[in-house]
Formats: sequence, structure tokens, C-alpha cells
Amino acid sequence: MLVAISTVSADCKPTYTEKDGCVVDSCEDAEFGYYYATDTLVKVTAADSCEKVETAGFYVTKDGSYYSVNSSKITAGVSSNENCSKAGAGNFETTNKHFCLTNNKELTLNDGKSYMFTDSGNIFTNGGSDNVVIKSDAESITINTDYMVNYNLCVDEDLVVWERKKALCNAETDCTYYNCNDGQTCTEIDENIDPNEEVSIIKKADEDESCDLDTAANCEEGYYIIEKDDTEKALINSPSYKNEKEEDVDYEYGEVDLYLCEKDDKEVLECTKQDAVPGYLINSGNGKGTASFIECTSLGCKPIAVTGTSCASEAKNDAITTGQLYLDGKTFKLCIFDGEDKSVELGKDEGDYFVSIDASLFGITLQKDHFIVVNVDTTGNIKVVNDNVRYRYVIEDEYLIHKKPETIPSKAGICENVEKIFEYVLDNYTEGLDENVAYYVQQKTDD
Repeated sequence: MLVAISTVSADCKPTYTEKDGCVVDSCEDAEFGYYYATDTLVKVTAADSCEKVETAGFYVTKDGSYYSVNSSKITAGVSSNENCSKAGAGNFETTNKHFCLTNNKELTLNDGKSYMFTDSGNIFTNGGSDNVVIKSDAESITINTDYMVNYNLCVDEDLVVWERKKALCNAETDCTYYNCNDGQTCTEIDENIDPNEEVSIIKKADEDESCDLDTAANCEEGYYIIEKDDTEKALINSPSYKNEKEEDVDYEYGEVDLYLCEKDDKEVLECTKQDAVPGYLINSGNGKGTASFIECTSLGCKPIAVTGTSCASEAKNDAITTGQLYLDGKTFKLCIFDGEDKSVELGKDEGDYFVSIDASLFGITLQKDHFIVVNVDTTGNIKVVNDNVRYRYVIEDEYLIHKKPETIPSKAGICENVEKIFEYVLDNYTEGLDENVAYYVQQKTDD
């Protein structure tokens, strides 16, 4: 791809000083881009706005010159020649305006690909000849940070970088594999990494840009957990932690603090500590970790991994039973009834549902032939409902709950099928049931 060299107007002349920073005025849209100003590379971003370039990389200015900014934010000119064999790696060839990856391999600006590059000039790193993954747009070449937290990347003979599965159908040559899991450099490897270790590696790489619970920076609406009383508020994305002997130990209920990030009346996102409400909550701080959900009981919360793949009457192999979560393909589901596959798809099937409490769930004491109510919200969070509604109704073969007022003529079709309506009655008469828990029993409705 050829880089267009623009004619710069006399008025569009950015200047830079440490005192005033970058100053410019009267630039037109076509003049936005990179300029060399007073030994500093700057970028004009608007008619009267510009900024110092501090991101390490190689840049093409509007007059067609080449510059680099290294990791210490120092600007320098970059050599060019008619071809890469003369220009050398880390420079530009002037025939096609390509960047030289090596003496005989080139990067076409803005080609949409990523490349493995040996940084012998210490532009991106300080280690001397470290390998990094780079990408380009029409005027710059910078680190591809998305790939710099990956493991076992495929690099073909043209130095194009592929994710492993994508390489299967895209890379034209066999792969040389690199690990870039520390976020800094990439190392060629011959052996695979234990998949369990891959998760912990990615966790470390994610920490720099994780949600800041104090300021809500980089946070999304949802639930997060940290270790109890952790002043650093480091997010948890694994169901276990390393003890002093470097052994994996599962978190117990109450060993974590629960936070909710939500918008206030002025649409400002705030994160506040929460009391535990029995149920399953989506772990918004999981990232690429293994603790997709937070399970809460009256004793507190803990991170959990979802390992089941089906819902059944007996927990064996990869099947789970009532009240447990499982992953069906790429969809999380809640198994709500023993004896048959009755499930709720999270993020889709919102509403209140009955769940059998024949076995203890969320720390609630089991009671044969009884049910509790859970609410599944639009996001997929699941919370136990204890509002003591005396009667609840479902249609035969369903577990979605209809309250009594909703049965008035033909609401959701329930009154058109009276013979198929089942009534659930609040059990506030049996002794020994957990306090503050709404247990229900089922009976057939005849009227």
C-alpha cells in the first residue's frame, strides 16, 4: 500500500515545547496526522488540537518522512532505502513505502495483519533483539497488545501471526510457535503449555487494565469479587488461590468481598460493597479466567467454575443435577428440576422459576417435595426470592411462575388451560424450615 504524501498548508504547522505542549491552529481534515515538531513527533487530531506521540512505534509523517518513538518516548529519524536488503530490518524501503521486518520480508502498511518482529533497535523493548507482535495502520506501526497476552501463537514463514485455530485454515505454511504470555516479549517454544497454566498466565496479563473498584475505571455494570479486606482490591477470576506451599486451595464462603458496579440516577457508574444474597451471580471480573460465576449463601460468597455440560437426575460424568449450573456449548444454563432435563438459559429466559430443594442449595436446608423460587434477570444473575407470596402458579410442564393477579383473563394464556394449571402454596406451617426462606409445595388446582 502506498502512503499518500500530503501537501501541508502554511498554516498547519504544529509546534511543541515542554512548557506549552503541542500547539497548532488552522489545520484542515486532510492535514490531520503526524508531524515532526522541534525534535518531537506530534499528531494533529483536530483543526486546533495536537498531542505529543508517546506510544512506542514507527510513524510516517504527512511529508512522507519516517520516525520512531521508543519506549522511553524519544523521537528519532528512521532510515530508508530502495529495498529492504539495503535498508535493513526496522527501516523503510522507499519503492513501495513498506516497513522492513527483516532484510527480505516486508510489512505493507494497513494490511490488517499482525507480524512477529525482532526489535533489535530497542524501539518497543529494552532487552535487545526481543520478539514482539506488531500491527499497522496507514501511518503507524505499533504493538498489537491483544496478541501480547497469548500463548502458542502460530507464526508462518512470512512472519504473519495467527491464533492457533485460525492458522489451520489461513496460514499458508507450517507454524513456528511463540509464547507472548508475559505481555512484554515473545519466545519461540517447542513444547506445549499445560492448559491450566495458560489461564493463570492470562490472569496476570489482564491485571493492568482490570476494573478499578474505587473509581469504577475500566468497569462494567455487574458483580465483582476480591479477597476479603484486600486494600488493593485485586479482582478474583479463579475458584482457588495459592497457599504458602504453592498448593491450590479453593475459596470458602465468606473469604471474598462482593461488589456491585451500577449506574446511579445521573448515569454515573459506581462500585459499592454488597451483602450476600443467596444465588449465582455472573463474575464480571472473570475476564479470561475460570471463575465465571459467584455463588452466594447466607455465609457469604465464593468464586466457582462451571464444569458440568448437561442436566440429569444423577450427577455423573459431566452431568449435574437440580440447582446447578452447566455449560451447553457456549450457553450457560441452570438445571431446575431432578429427573428430567429442565433448564433455564441464562441471558435469555428471564423471570421467576421454581427450583426443587430436595437437595440443599445455596446453604438452604433441604426439604423433600418442596421448592424455592429464584429470579433470573436479563443478564443471567440468579437470586433466591423470599417475598412470601402465598400462591404461585405454573402451566403444566413449565417452571416459569405466574402470580395470582396475572391469571386474570388469558394473561399469558394461563386461564385458557385451567386444567393444566398447577398451584404452589407457601409452606408457612411446617416446623423446622429455615427462617426467612420461602418454601413451596405443589398441588393440583381444580378451580
